[in-house]
Amino acid sequence: MGVVKRYHASLWSWNWGLNSPHPPKKGGVTVMKSYISNIVYKTNSITIPVFEIGNFQNGFGVLVAQIHGDEYSGRLICQKFIRSKFKINKGVRIIACANPDGAKLGVKNEPLTNINLNRIFISEKLKPESMASSIANKIFELCKGADFVIDLHDMPGSQIPLCAIITLTENNIINKQNYNLANIFYPGVLWVEDFRNLSTSKRYIGTINNYLCKFGIPNFTIETNPLDKINEKEIDIVIRKIIRLLNTKPIVYQKSLNLIRRYELFAPSGGIIIPCSIPLLAKIKRGEKLATVLNEKLEKIDIISPLNGLLIRKTIARNIQKKEKIFDIGKKVLWKH
Repeated sequence: MGVVKRYHASLWSWNWGLNSPHPPKKGGVTVMKSYISNIVYKTNSITIPVFEIGNFQNGFGVLVAQIHGDEYSGRLICQKFIRSKFKINKGVRIIACANPDGAKLGVKNEPLTNINLNRIFISEKLKPESMASSIANKIFELCKGADFVIDLHDMPGSQIPLCAIITLTENNIINKQNYNLANIFYPGVLWVEDFRNLSTSKRYIGTINNYLCKFGIPNFTIETNPLDKINEKEIDIVIRKIIRLLNTKPIVYQKSLNLIRRYELFAPSGGIIIPCSIPLLAKIKRGEKLATVLNEKLEKIDIISPLNGLLIRKTIARNIQKKEKIFDIGKKVLWKH
């Protein structure tokens, strides 16, 4: 809880850069600047905070935080990143909160339209004017020309190791670049969302990752623990890995890296879930008990693993809803390119 207490008060302020160790350099190269991107739709308006650090003449990366309003860890990482002392070769543009109204209300979707901002990045959905499509268009505009984009997420109500997710499409050049970005970042777990698979493309249609791939912009997602579980060590690790990406020479296809395809388990009933004491990344066997759910009739329902694999996400003890995602089990897959 130390991280939450330390950052909670300032997490809602955009004045993170006031005491930044990145003052402007001489010679016209800005090391740190911040501005507000205003979005107006009819009588409604929001402001998205944007920070820029480093030398954009050498190229730049983009960090997108809190596209889901109830996921605060990415915003916390951005805050500490801005306040840290480091040297980078490239520039970095930080979209510190892509869903500010959702963040204020603690809800996942953009609240005015109740649309998931990470499912609206489809050309035909971006044309009709709405607050959600206006935000998505602004985010994409800020990502144009980037060497790479990192989308920061967390999983409320769960515990996970540091994960990265790459999107695979029919564009093999971008596939290799996405793969190599994640390779340089080197997370604890790397899983793949393969849009060449029909079920994946239907379920995850409209993600920012797939949309960026269509426009030739390399990208990947980082998944961390949620705000009440993330700690200083995890935050610092993520920041160091992002800095490594910003200081890496031109991206080339590197060594082989094992990929994980995740299999999601959903709650068969609402109620109180009590997970078994199985550590993350433990090898799970088919038929192994993962948790017990106590439903509203006080009946006990055991959650059983349907396959062998690695435990890469588990729900903490809490109240859950029927069909809510509660576990992710990963299986290694071969790299197909």
